[in-house]
Amino acid sequence: MVPMIVQLSQSNYARSLRAAVRGLWGGTFTLSQFYEAMATAIERHIRAAWREGFAEFGIELDEMTDDEQIALLVFIGTQFNYINGLAQWVTTHSKSNGGKLRTAFLRVPVWANRYTDARNQAKTLAAGNQHLMWKLGRTEKHCTSCLKRGTIWREANIFPQSPDLECGGWLCDCDLLPTSNRATPGRLPSLP
Repeated sequence: MVPMIVQLSQSNYARSLRAAVRGLWGGTFTLSQFYEAMATAIERHIRAAWREGFAEFGIELDEMTDDEQIALLVFIGTQFNYINGLAQWVTTHSKSNGGKLRTAFLRVPVWANRYTDARNQAKTLAAGNQHLMWKLGRTEKHCTSCLKRGTIWREANIFPQSPDLECGGWLCDCDLLPTSNRATPGRLPSLP
């Protein structure tokens, strides 16, 4: 079961992202203010997600190895790389250009889901050799990628919410959980 703090933190992330989108869409934010709001939200919330992933294994962020710190910075940097595209889309579909705010808000869950992605990637690092089990989320229909399971997620670079999944991971609700079960024998399944 996902702790309540994760759900609240991800919803807080979504709220911060919506505020930035609303500001740019409505013309109350300049591009510079939008970038700053997005960068602040990403930095703050992705670090929180990373902290949660490590905390599940009793590890604090200041105990991370150099490789784990680099992985966090790469994850955050990758998110920064997408801000410009979102800014361009919101500006093109802004209130002054006749766009609807609810349409702009449809992009926020995709961004907010990176919170869970960051938490899961942190868990695979923190878990070391501990086995993890892919737990299917509450989604009504799962893509075939999520229905294939394995245990060596980090080495295979496969995570819930990964853009490499058949569904693109955009709204994937799956999770990785520690398990005492033995590893599934054989190779990891290939992704579609």
